[in-house]
Formats: sequence, C-alpha cells, structure tokens
Amino acid sequence: MLLPSGGPSRSIASMPTADNLLELALAEAPAWFQVGASFPNRARGLAAVTLNAAVASFVVELEVAELDGAVRAREHVPGTVFPVRCFERHIEADGWFCLGLPEQAAVSDRPSAAGWWNRLEDYLRMQRTAARTGLWPEQHALSHGAAGLHHQRALDHAGRAGLADAYEAFMLGDPSLLASLEPLLRRTGDRLRNGRCPCPCGRRRRDGHAVLRRNCPHREDVVGVLREERLRKEKLVQFVAAAKLSGMTCCGTMQACPLR
Repeated sequence: MLLPSGGPSRSIASMPTADNLLELALAEAPAWFQVGASFPNRARGLAAVTLNAAVASFVVELEVAELDGAVRAREHVPGTVFPVRCFERHIEADGWFCLGLPEQAAVSDRPSAAGWWNRLEDYLRMQRTAARTGLWPEQHALSHGAAGLHHQRALDHAGRAGLADAYEAFMLGDPSLLASLEPLLRRTGDRLRNGRCPCPCGRRRRDGHAVLRRNCPHREDVVGVLREERLRKEKLVQFVAAAKLSGMTCCGTMQACPLR
C-alpha cells in the first residue's frame, strides 16, 4: 500500500488502524485527491474529479478531518465554490458535507475507507450538477436531519414488500399509491385497517384471489413503509421549522427551497 503522496510502501507495523480514522482514510485516498498538507486530525488537499469528455475535471480544495469519531469533508474555505450551508445541497453547518447516514459513511477499515472516497466523489459530481441546474440529482439523497433515518427505513421496507417502484414514484412526486394507502394505517401505526380486504402489496394466491391484509406474509413491511413515511414527513417539517428559527436563509442556488 502506497502513501497518499506516492511515497514508499508502509511496513505492516505502521499501517493505519481504525484507531486513527483520518490516517486510515488518507491511506486509501484515490488519485483524484492530492494531499497538500497534513495536521493533527485534519488534512488539506486538492480534489480534481473527472466529469466527462467535454469538461476535464471539477477542481475544489478540500479539508478532510476526523470529527466526533467520523471522517468528514468540506471546502477548505467554505463558501468558495459551494454555499457555506445549504441543506438542499446537503451541506451542513460550517460547510461540512453530508454523505449519508452516519453508518453509511462510517470509516472503520480499508474497504469502508475506500467506500467513503467513492461517496465523496459521487457527492462532488452531484454538487456540480446542482450548481449548473439548481436541482439535486433524483434518487441520490435521503431526507434532511432525523427524517433521513425514517426515509432509509421506508426504502428498506418498500424493497422487501415489493413496493420499491411505487415508493420511488411517490418520492418523485406521484402521490397515487402512498396517498391511497396512508389512510389505511391505524393511528397507532402498528397495522392496517380492514384486515379482510386485499393487501395493497398486490400479491395473489395460487387460485388467483388477492391475499388479505391480515394474511399477507409481507404485511409488516407494508405497515413499515407507511409508518416510516409518516414519521419522515413529521421529522422533515420539524427540521425545516428549526432551520427557520435558527435564522438560516436560502442561498439562492437551487430552484426550490422551503426557506425561500
């Protein structure tokens, strides 16, 4: 394994461990990121991400740091290329990039460190798209704040229930399925109303009759989609309200923003 700067190979004894997350991450830095300077718990470097044949690369100076037990990245001088803060572009307070849920972007070993850089590369490409179009690429983000966890859980339930396409369409603006299903969820969020009616997952028995809600083997996941979507919406409303109370204003770079 080579040093990020292209120096000599490390000995096994000096290879980074999970106890030094930043060193572990930097040891897996890709060719498109060149470390310029290193300091305790942080490093500065130049990212040059190839975009396409027409545009050679997208260049931005980054700071990579170990912060609260996680590896984080942001512009070296926040606000130079990206907004200082914009939750529609997944830029948190002080310019830190949001690369997903904490467990999705965690660095604990060499494979996860390499995965972290892949996430960062994809993120930078999407920032370029957002800057040019005012839109974040579809299907490449979770909801903001605590709503993100419920969003991911809803996606997981939808996949197991066979409702992944319907939930994806719902998140892209087609309310048909989820809007019709939401009233079926009891206020307690533990099961669907009218258990003798066909399950909304659409499955049928071998004789062609619809599977009843109370008998469907995927009923827990159908309930899970609706319950987590309900919680996602509630948490997102709370997140936006808190952002407004904090005095956060729209940066003006996106076509739609609840702070505008």
